[in-house]
Amino acid sequence: MDPRTRREEGFEASAKGIFGARRRRGHQGDLRTAPSTDVARSERSMVALMAAQAKFDAERRPSPSKSFVDASTGLRLRVCAWTSPGSDAEATAVFLHAGSDDGSVWNDVCLRLCAKESVSTCYGPDMRGHGGSARSSLGRCDASVLAEDLRSVIVEKDLYRAPLLLVGEGEGACVALRLAARYPQLVGSVVCINYAADVDLPTKHVMQGKAWSDRNCATIDVWATRPGLQPESVLQLVDLRVVDDVATGGCKARMDANWRFDSNREERVHDVAAISCPLLLLRGEASNACTQEDLDATQDMAVHSALCKTHVIKEHGEHLPVTCPGKLSRLLTRWLRETEACYHVSDPESRRPELLNIRPLPEYGSVEEAMEALRPRTVPTPQMIAEELAKLRADDEQSSDPESEAGYITGLAKEPADYYGFVG
Repeated sequence: MDPRTRREEGFEASAKGIFGARRRRGHQGDLRTAPSTDVARSERSMVALMAAQAKFDAERRPSPSKSFVDASTGLRLRVCAWTSPGSDAEATAVFLHAGSDDGSVWNDVCLRLCAKESVSTCYGPDMRGHGGSARSSLGRCDASVLAEDLRSVIVEKDLYRAPLLLVGEGEGACVALRLAARYPQLVGSVVCINYAADVDLPTKHVMQGKAWSDRNCATIDVWATRPGLQPESVLQLVDLRVVDDVATGGCKARMDANWRFDSNREERVHDVAAISCPLLLLRGEASNACTQEDLDATQDMAVHSALCKTHVIKEHGEHLPVTCPGKLSRLLTRWLRETEACYHVSDPESRRPELLNIRPLPEYGSVEEAMEALRPRTVPTPQMIAEELAKLRADDEQSSDPESEAGYITGLAKEPADYYGFVG
């Protein structure tokens, strides 16, 4: 018997022993509500066993590659990526997570899609205030701001070369529809998960701003908010949503505590009605965020969509990327085949960002002004850098000396952000 099988069987036997002991004591209800110190100890033992199993599973599953993009809105955004080696598929998919998660929540789904070679590449950007992305100083966000962040990712990653498949859950679905409504030339089709345009999304997540003494307490708390989830799914959510707190020695929610999602019902309804690309609406059968009536109402709003379908995933509710990645990837594979023509590009020259109006060419008042702006610039020498740093030391309150506690300030910051992309 190989080590992996022995470990999995050992975990299952231990978990059965814990649940069996609970049943023998007569506590056949929820583990979190049984009034017994023995049950509390069993909780911690079970969490420790599940954590070990989840860690083992995470180690054998490849993680996405990660990079950063400086958005036009001024924030640095982290982007997860999955590539399908050898795939000749034309479609590129962008996955947008719900509040409190990050781009890596789609890991299991994207690994399956890439293994099937259904797509060429999958991308999962972290929203501002989530995961590895920077936080907004105000914390307040709306679909328009987040759609602009997404547009920046598309431009910086050169994803405009072919129409995209956008997949979003919750707030991510709202952002996907906003981008599809404003930039229809960028989107081939949209898939919305547990999203109802007629229902207001919560401005604050239930776990937002919370802190715990250890990760076991965090796991139990997360489980209490979603008692219907399986233990493995709970552990994945904890790994996404909880980070160690160095100051207290415990842990805290990962997402920005000041993050707020503002959405307007009229704008959400307008986005659904405005899109012309194919639209697939998915919901978990047990979802409280989106009922069947909500799903049907959203479908009726898509009056200009070339194709609008709905589908219900049985025996599941929220967090479909975590709870049923296999079913979700199969649905997306079928959808990609059905909408295959939407991602095809016959004339690559027509997909330049200037022609797509996502990166317009600069305008100048005169020929002289244009020549001055576009002329070659001198590559800075060490002496030039030292002189500029000396000016900054004289003009700025903060020092750029290596010994200073204030840190470094580079004299090259006077150049535009894209200048060094043109050097040489």
